[in-house]
Amino acid sequence: MDRRTLLLLGFAVGAVAATLQFLARTPETLLAARFAFGIAMGMIPPTLAAYVYDVKRPLGKFTSYNAFGWLLASLLVIGASHAAGATAPRWLSGRFAAAGGPVPLVFITAAVFCVVAFAFAMRLRPMRLGLNVPLFPGAVIAKNLHVYLSIFVRHLGAASIWIIYPLYIVELGGDLALVGWVHVVNMVAQVLVYRNVESLRRIGTAPVLIAIGLVLSAITFASFALVKNAYQLLPLQAPLGVSFACLWLGSMKEVMEHNVERATATGLLNASMNASSIAGPLLGGLIAFHVGFRGTMVFASAITVVAFLVFLALRPAAGTVVPPAVAPPGGPSDVAQG
Repeated sequence: MDRRTLLLLGFAVGAVAATLQFLARTPETLLAARFAFGIAMGMIPPTLAAYVYDVKRPLGKFTSYNAFGWLLASLLVIGASHAAGATAPRWLSGRFAAAGGPVPLVFITAAVFCVVAFAFAMRLRPMRLGLNVPLFPGAVIAKNLHVYLSIFVRHLGAASIWIIYPLYIVELGGDLALVGWVHVVNMVAQVLVYRNVESLRRIGTAPVLIAIGLVLSAITFASFALVKNAYQLLPLQAPLGVSFACLWLGSMKEVMEHNVERATATGLLNASMNASSIAGPLLGGLIAFHVGFRGTMVFASAITVVAFLVFLALRPAAGTVVPPAVAPPGGPSDVAQG
């Protein structure tokens, strides 16, 4: 499918699904709407990343906008938490009460953002690649297993933390606004790293960035277990943001540079992380239930060390870098590859 068409479809379905989340009145209808929204969001990041790479735009700068979006969303959550509180003006708190609280309005905001993104995507030029990719891309998986498996295992630990992290913050004396500020610090760190990608290139190649990301993640997760109050978590979000930025950028570069099926390879990278987001919360909840929140932090650190060892053990010898597939200047892309 034309990459632009796939992006437009993703944003359109996302807008409808986000609106359905707002309209949901039972857990079952909310679940169905969330499922549709997940399908829509699964279409967008890998397709857009492959598009950016093939038109030779800076990958680090592009990725920084993803983190910047998370940053703005976190600020919206902080604003909503304050507006819904006792200090909110009566007219504003009354509007929230009529809408069922601030949370449902977040879904409408997401729908509006999807519509805006759809309008921007309409301005992209078409890009259709003649790739022969099977429904189950076993060759792509095998070629990049060292990346997929290491990021899956690392994010298994991260997802086990995030499912109980707001509860951990509250237990340590924080509130809902602090949950938002934690994400703000994390995303600011990521934006700074992505916007200074040239400095990262001087550090080393993609595998070096992946290794830095895994080691720094393990250290930071362990530090979470040592804090005495919620506010000590704030500065720790900076090295965590740096660690994920290095890991994600290194992983993206690794699969982009060594695969002609870039959208598929990047999609599998996203899928690896999303799969860990299913298993991770289950593990995090079970561990926290039996040994407490700090035990979850220790588990996340230990399993990230395992991810680093997996990466070292499975990483193949340096392969051939595949150049971007670029359309002729001024016209749509219709490139046939391998």
